[in-house]
Amino acid sequence: MMSFKRYSWIISLAILITVVIVIVNIDNILNIDLEAQDDLLSEEELVQIQQQQLQFQNNPDGILIEQFSDFECPMCRRAHPIVLNLLAKYNGKINFKFRHLPLDYHPDAYDAALASECARDQGRFIEFYDLLYRKGAGSPEAYAKALGLDMQAFNECFISEEKAPIIEKDVEEAMQRGVQGTPWFFVDGQSAWLDELEPMIIDKLQK
Repeated sequence: MMSFKRYSWIISLAILITVVIVIVNIDNILNIDLEAQDDLLSEEELVQIQQQQLQFQNNPDGILIEQFSDFECPMCRRAHPIVLNLLAKYNGKINFKFRHLPLDYHPDAYDAALASECARDQGRFIEFYDLLYRKGAGSPEAYAKALGLDMQAFNECFISEEKAPIIEKDVEEAMQRGVQGTPWFFVDGQSAWLDELEPMIIDKLQK
């Protein structure tokens, strides 16, 4: 079995090789001012983030959208508003699965992945996921406090790394399924670019 770190290195190399293709693909459909997302968390913004869970209800029988991603990946961050809008637009029709693929050269990505799974235990994964992309991956404890999580439970989960097997399983699955970079999407098991997600969703809903 290939080790987590070795496979992460291979994924990193694949991204460097294909980065120009991916950037062109995403930049054709996005024009987002990332600097505007770096302000301190306002009260209004916190309310908006807290409402994400209410705006999206996962449907286990819906169209399966899988996203293999890294919380510190710039292209994943650029894709995030598009993904979030799709979840809201097709609320109740999508089964969204976020798969972790933290890369070695992103120092905060692995801890962010652990923290997001600890937030999931308290029913706040979507909000935490939103915060990590909206504000950056380096402050998971601050985000947990902002979302009103039980900090004792969160810290125990985070420090113990009890969620590590979830992340390692996702990385292994990415290897088995031929994932070559982040973000990487599947729609009902079929590989898809970001700009292909909505057409594929519409096509499946019409069948």
